[in-house]
Amino acid sequence: MFNIHLPFGGVNHSGIGKSRGYYGFQSFSNQRSILNSKGPISVSKLLSAPYTKLKQGIVNFLLKRI
Repeated sequence: MFNIHLPFGGVNHSGIGKSRGYYGFQSFSNQRSILNSKGPISVSKLLSAPYTKLKQGIVNFLLKRI
């Protein structure tokens, strides 16, 4: 039938095998970036809900310094 270990491409014009294996996965995937911060204050936690007065004060302080 088909070999899932062959690179992306399939057979002739039928396209059999185009969506299988590593190369098919890479072709149909969208790369995304992630934020991984280590330390006492995480940027992602600071900018996500719930928004407290402390968070708002930190953001205002940082915006004034930029």
